[in-house]
Amino acid sequence: MDTGSSRDVRSLSPLQGEARRTREAVTQVLRVAPPVPRTTSDAPVPASAPGAPTAATRPPRQAWMDVLRGTAIVLVVLTHVRAQGWRLFGIDETPLNLLVDTFAPIRIPLLMLLSGMLLSRSIAKGPRAFTAGKLRGIAWPYVVWSLVYLGTWQLFPHVDGGFHRTHGLTDIIVSPVSVLWYLHLLVGLYLLALLLLSIPHARPAHLLTLAGTGWLLSSLGESPHLERALCLATFFLAGDLLARRLERGLPTPLTRLWTSPLRRPATFLALLVLASPLLWWAVVLHPTRYTPLSLVPASAAMVLLVLAARASRGRPGERALAWVGRQSLVFYVAHWLVIGAWYAAVDVALEPREQPWLSLVLVLGATLLTCAVVARLQQRWRVAGWLFTAPRRRS
Repeated sequence: MDTGSSRDVRSLSPLQGEARRTREAVTQVLRVAPPVPRTTSDAPVPASAPGAPTAATRPPRQAWMDVLRGTAIVLVVLTHVRAQGWRLFGIDETPLNLLVDTFAPIRIPLLMLLSGMLLSRSIAKGPRAFTAGKLRGIAWPYVVWSLVYLGTWQLFPHVDGGFHRTHGLTDIIVSPVSVLWYLHLLVGLYLLALLLLSIPHARPAHLLTLAGTGWLLSSLGESPHLERALCLATFFLAGDLLARRLERGLPTPLTRLWTSPLRRPATFLALLVLASPLLWWAVVLHPTRYTPLSLVPASAAMVLLVLAARASRGRPGERALAWVGRQSLVFYVAHWLVIGAWYAAVDVALEPREQPWLSLVLVLGATLLTCAVVARLQQRWRVAGWLFTAPRRRS
């Protein structure tokens, strides 16, 4: 405080001088206090939400993961547009088949890898919040959409895509309906991982080794469903191990690659060489999906996709894929029925056998657009949201 201010304070009464000194002290603190950081979202987080993080502790959403998830979802939709077109109308276009078969070994494994990367963060919320979250966000839409599929096929059997088979209500537990098998397996892997990691001295690396060994052994038998489950469990646990490694930090060479992926052309070339068998297998040995033969090229292709996604610059196409990735549950559970409905409409409007490419493009575009509309509806309309997430119980 300067000399003039001191004389002013001495000329006042003791009580007035103390009040003035207090005001000046508060003013000085406000001048040097740092501004309060703003959160990335103005929407409040309900305090009653189980495991809801605060603004200070909420981990940032990884945009590159959303881009990858959206890419995988679009590939899944493209695959099923091709599959239903072939089953219903005999559409068999070699360029499309080559594209679909090339990415066959990495579509669903990539989704599992990304889901596994969220495992440790979910477990950190505690067993009760973890279990409740997976039941609300995965088991609930699985059951709801299983009923939707069964009901739709009973009322409109012509939209089954040519793959309809008889299901009963009990099959929802033991024999998943159509493409919903992925959610059935995913919720099982989450709950099983929670149980196994609670065992004393159990480590993620132990579970990964166990799943990988089981995958190799299952390939020797004749159980494709078991082989598929163990393959995806391996990628799921690999995703968990990758996320934990990223949290602790990578060795310096990997850190440089991770932070500046496009500046390492030699690494990209090496990964392309490792991934190149995917193209050959798509032409000659395409049934290698979910088999150990696809492990090295599929893993190399995933690393390429991860590095490319991390190098994204927020272009319109990348933002669109990221949005699809954030709405991946909606696109996944709804797309099969939507494809069947649009093929039924196209069959009325034109002749798919005579115009296969036009039919494929129309159905693909209409399916993605329809799923996007459904995603927007579930965001804006609470009742529509209940199709994808169980309503919370009011305390």
